[in-house]
Amino acid sequence: MATTAAAPSTAITRERIVELLNQDLEREYQAIIAYVNYSQVLKGAAYMNIAGELEVHAKEELAHALKVSYWIDLMGACPPSRPSL
Repeated sequence: MATTAAAPSTAITRERIVELLNQDLEREYQAIIAYVNYSQVLKGAAYMNIAGELEVHAKEELAHALKVSYWIDLMGACPPSRPSL
């Protein structure tokens, strides 16, 4: 009988999933802060369309953050409350 080599494990732990989701959420926070900041500091008529688009992106990032927070909570962990540095 021929033996076969065991396939490498691709299993991921719940803790690792939470860690990765937390990292993603921290990046979402960073993006929200950046979009909000840049949307408000751009001045002049030439930049008004850009500022409006940045506001739209900030809202999209917030929606992402809410979804990621939901999944972190669902996995029994506490979402981080600050962006990564």
